[in-house]
Amino acid sequence: MRVWFRSTASTMKDAARLAAQGEPHGTTVIADEQTAGIGRNGHSWHSERGLGLYISIILRPSLPPDSLPVLTMALGLAVQSAVKDATGVECDLRWPNDLLFEGRKVAGIMVQATESALIGGVGINVNHSEFPEELRDVATSLRIATGREHLKDQILDRVLVNALEWTERLEQRGKQEIFAEFERRSSYVHSKPVEVELSGRTIEGTTAGLDANGFLRVQTAAGIETVIAGGVRERQIRIVEYNTRWPELYAAEDDRIRQALGFRAVRIEHVGSTAVTGLVAKPVIDVLLAVANSADEGAYADMLGGAGYTLRLREPEWFEHRLFKRSDPEVNLHVFSTGCEEIERILLFRDWLRTNAPDRELYAGTKQALAQRSWDSVDAYASAKSQTVREILNRAQADATKNVRP
Repeated sequence: MRVWFRSTASTMKDAARLAAQGEPHGTTVIADEQTAGIGRNGHSWHSERGLGLYISIILRPSLPPDSLPVLTMALGLAVQSAVKDATGVECDLRWPNDLLFEGRKVAGIMVQATESALIGGVGINVNHSEFPEELRDVATSLRIATGREHLKDQILDRVLVNALEWTERLEQRGKQEIFAEFERRSSYVHSKPVEVELSGRTIEGTTAGLDANGFLRVQTAAGIETVIAGGVRERQIRIVEYNTRWPELYAAEDDRIRQALGFRAVRIEHVGSTAVTGLVAKPVIDVLLAVANSADEGAYADMLGGAGYTLRLREPEWFEHRLFKRSDPEVNLHVFSTGCEEIERILLFRDWLRTNAPDRELYAGTKQALAQRSWDSVDAYASAKSQTVREILNRAQADATKNVRP
């Protein structure tokens, strides 16, 4: 095995160049910094020197052309074992290519096909003592997990040995053994409530095993969906403390919608828990949009699409409600027809919580308690808090009626 240590823009690209020059199976490029690393779906990243470990291995197994997914899974098993052997840390495998510790990503694996070889890429967070605020909930490192530094050499040795062993195991014993072992070692393959980001849409459901090709099966409300590629994450109800930036984020969405729709936007309001100062909430900006006729999507949907919103839900039986979503930040845009009675209920509930501290505290406590439970869908969570919502809304309506002069 030949090993190249270097500071590089991308170990994957360097390994591909070496493979094209005829370097043999097992030749490896290693770096502790990359300035143009390649991630899933071709995404790139920049890494800080000395904190991560980036490994790309030239692989020349005798495998059929459709073996990239199962080889990715085999390398995931290899890295999982390497981390346990070197550090004692037990990690989970998130289909198809992530290693998690306590629900946060510690390593990623990918396989790229070139004209002359397959390149197995592994990136491991090793020496990070902290992460930027936007990554703290989703990423961790072996240093954080173990409280120990200087783990690179131990990890590297085991990854290289294991990667070649598992590649050979796949080559000699076939993919079904890899699938069976992956199912045994991953909590994500069976009975895991998940959200999956697909091209242009998101599905929710519960994982239902792997198919004959190693693709993930997800049981949704509409039936089984087979996920060939997509961003899989555990579905959780995440409730956070009030963020003083939420009004600012809403204001940006208000401006975005007005620029897209002009006079067609009859009314725009910040609603939901992020619209109530001091209230805990899911970190999602809810926006209410009133148009002349929400059922007439031709009058506004394409314009919203041009502004980055995607239509995710139609509910003609419930006030002709349409739900659009946008990410970064995450936004739910609720579209109703102007004059719809549901608009007034939504605004009454918001305004009551803004001024009534006891009900605001009741609602916050209900949300926090329910968020601790596991839910098959966000809709199930919303239904569970509906009784509290009705109680609060009844008090708000009674107060409004009391203050209306005859």
